[in-house]
Order: sequence, then C-alpha cells, then structure tokens
Amino acid sequence: MSSEAVLLKKLQDAELAARCADQAAQSATEAKERADKQKAEALALREETEREMKALQRRTGGDIVNTPWPNPGADGGVIQGPTVAILDVGTGERHGSPTEREAAGSVHTPVYHVTLAGLARLPAFCHATLSGGQVHMSGILGTRPGALELTPGGIGSQTSQALANIEAILAASGSSVQHLVKLQVFVCDNSRERFEAMNEAYLKFFQERELPVCARLFVGCASLALGADVQVDGCAVAPLPSAASQSSSMYTGPTGY
Repeated sequence: MSSEAVLLKKLQDAELAARCADQAAQSATEAKERADKQKAEALALREETEREMKALQRRTGGDIVNTPWPNPGADGGVIQGPTVAILDVGTGERHGSPTEREAAGSVHTPVYHVTLAGLARLPAFCHATLSGGQVHMSGILGTRPGALELTPGGIGSQTSQALANIEAILAASGSSVQHLVKLQVFVCDNSRERFEAMNEAYLKFFQERELPVCARLFVGCASLALGADVQVDGCAVAPLPSAASQSSSMYTGPTGY
C-alpha cells in the first residue's frame, strides 16, 4: 500500500472515530435531557399536590390529617398515631376513622394511604401505602401525567414512564428511587424481543440517575389494565422525616381518575 493510501486510510479512520464520538456525546446529552424532564415532571406533580393541600388547609382551617408521621419518643420508642389517616384532596372526604379502625383491633402500626395529584389511578386502590417505615406501591402503568392514557411509543416508553411515575409517588411519600427495596415487573404477551425492550428502558432509567438496580421479579402475563404493555409495583424504605420537615402533603392526594 502506498504512503498516500496509508494516509488516506488513517484520515478515514479518524473521521469515523470523530463521528462515533459525536454520536456518543449526542446520546449522552439526550439521555440527560430525558432524565431531567422526568425529574421535572415528578417535581411538578409533587408541587401540584402541595398547592392543593395548602388550598384545602385554608378551606378547612388546617385540620387535614389526623396525625403526621410518628416521631421518636423521648424514651427512644415511637409515638404511635392513629392507625389509619386518609384524605382525598379532591373532595376533602375522610375515610376509616382511627376510632373505627382501633375498634376493629388494628391499633399497633400507623398506616397512611397515599394518592398523588395528576397521576392516574382507579377508585379501587391508592398509589401507595406507608406503614412500618416502608412504602408499598400499587401496580403502576406508564400513563401520562394528568391523564388516564398510556404514553405512546410501546413497551420501552411505557416502562420509562411507569418508573417515572413511581419516582413521583416515592417523592410524595418522603422516599426516593435510591431507597427502593424491590420492584416487580409484569409484561403482557411476553417474548424475548419485548423483554429486551423493557429491560433496556428499565436499565437506562437507573443508569441515567447513576443508581444501582434493586431486587426485581419479572412476570409474563396475558393482559394488563388499559391494554398496557407493562406494569410495575414494589416497595421502598421511607426514612422517618424530622419534625421540621414533616408535610401532610406526603400522605394525601386527590380522589383520582
């Protein structure tokens, strides 16, 4: 090969390497933009809930939740609040008074039911339940914020949105994705291709946040609500907040969709 041909080959290799570097940089930028967008949506959902809580406090004179999250007692124990404290911000309606629950014998562990403003759910369940320092989440779909509609784009997009919705629920519950203990992923009409599409989006969600993955259970199923491709549920640790940081907005939400 002549010297001219060798130099031409080196030039082509250099141009190819430069293009690959540009593409990698572009992919990293796009990934960060997606993560920033999902984070902003999660924060917006929480801010919306807090605004509704403040409005409800003004209308009800501040009597919104029977008790905040329990605080450590002077003797190092936990001061127990009422067994259940539930409020739907959309209606101001209370459910399951502590007296009724205590009469039924459930008096040991406070339970808080969480519903989040703007996030789709059915009346049959709340988004999450807080008890014993843990957040137990219902099955969450990849629905768009503010609508009972699945995000377009197929199983990968729905997986990303479902995880973003979980992130918003955990934030409203005083927890976060980094406190996840275990997730369960259900995929409709599972196949190798659909599993790989789900898994790629799933891993990208954690990689974009520079977090390790938690324990996971995968289940293939025949069908899901709304004709969804994927559903995710699980549990996380809910660190006890300090008295100064307590907010009743963590434990309340709208009636839902």
